[in-house]
Amino acid sequence: MPTCLFTFVHQGIDAFIKGDWATAWQKFEGAADFCPKDTPTKLLLKEMRMRSIDPVTPTAPVDWKGYHSSEV
Repeated sequence: MPTCLFTFVHQGIDAFIKGDWATAWQKFEGAADFCPKDTPTKLLLKEMRMRSIDPVTPTAPVDWKGYHSSEV
């Protein structure tokens, strides 16, 4: 994994867990630019899109605990 991709993914996951979904979205989009077929990145972007409380700016749910249940 290229260092830039690893950095984007790592920072994205950290922001995702902390509930800073706007930053997480930016980082995952950056990772997707490096590797458009990266399935974990695409799944996290999809989950944020589906669960965001704001349709314009990715925003964690009010009761966000740093994780979510997933069928995946």
